[in-house]
Amino acid sequence: VLTLAFLLDGSHVDDDMIYFAMNMHWEDHIFEIPALPSEMLWHVFVNTSANAWQHIHPPGQEPVLDNQQFINIGARSVVVLVGR
Repeated sequence: VLTLAFLLDGSHVDDDMIYFAMNMHWEDHIFEIPALPSEMLWHVFVNTSANAWQHIHPPGQEPVLDNQQFINIGARSVVVLVGR
């Protein structure tokens, strides 16, 4: 399976957390999302498997991710989540 995910933790400098998940496989895959502190939620900044008009959201206007534990990432797609 060709997947890669990593977290950039900005909490030590009072900044957002950013989670990158890449699915290079030709099938969809479900990724487990790292837990955030209780006062924070994951927001979708980039999702290249979404409809064209929803691929990227302007900073500060990212929708809250419905499921805060898992995300289904489409084939050959990238998702960037922002935790704040």
